[in-house]
Amino acid sequence: MIRQEIDYVIGMRTAVEDEAAMKFSVAFYDAVFAGTDFRTAFDLGCTALDLNKLPNANVPVFMTSPHLGDRSLSYTSNIPEVERVLYAYLNTPFVDRCQFTTSGDSILPSVRQHYGEQMHRTIDKVQVQNMNAINTEQW
Repeated sequence: MIRQEIDYVIGMRTAVEDEAAMKFSVAFYDAVFAGTDFRTAFDLGCTALDLNKLPNANVPVFMTSPHLGDRSLSYTSNIPEVERVLYAYLNTPFVDRCQFTTSGDSILPSVRQHYGEQMHRTIDKVQVQNMNAINTEQW
């Protein structure tokens, strides 16, 4: 299998129309040549299909080799939004995050005691690696 030897592979679940293939390719390679990473370029290629209302946006698949974690990611228009929400949440001071937890502001005193008003750390980038549901073992 090619992904055993190559770090990143983009495949298609089914055949795609020529127009969709061209739109995806142009957006993907424009992003690569502009210096973005392959995963972001993949998302931009799929987004180009969405923006042009082409039916094949869910056909491309981004895969990594086993030594990089052996992941497969199918595009969904939800991924960029999930990444934006997580990025905003993770860059919110801990004391302000309480309202977004299941315990709410009741944990504010212990969070304030532990972290103070400081961020624990700044997150530069959030990237969805998998859209599968987390099972109880992973929690």
